Amino acid sequence: PAKEIKETIFRYYLLYNSDITIDIYDLNYDKITTLEDVGTGERYREIRWDITDIASGVYIYVFKTSKETIVKKLMIIK
Repeated sequence: PAKEIKETIFRYYLLYNSDITIDIYDLNYDKITTLEDVGTGERYREIRWDITDIASGVYIYVFKTSKETIVKKLMIIK
């Protein structure tokens, strides 16, 4: 639950240097936001998402690197 939480953090480890894009959609596939991280050569990285004005619900996020795309669901409960 995210009652007092103002952000969520996407943490990941890459085997290669790449720019990262995370597109977040609601279940109607309307885009909520895009988060970006420029490749720095570091392997362990994170992107923070401010969820202050985001409603409770299920969201879909699309994690993209130069070599792969991963689609997952995310639930926010306030």
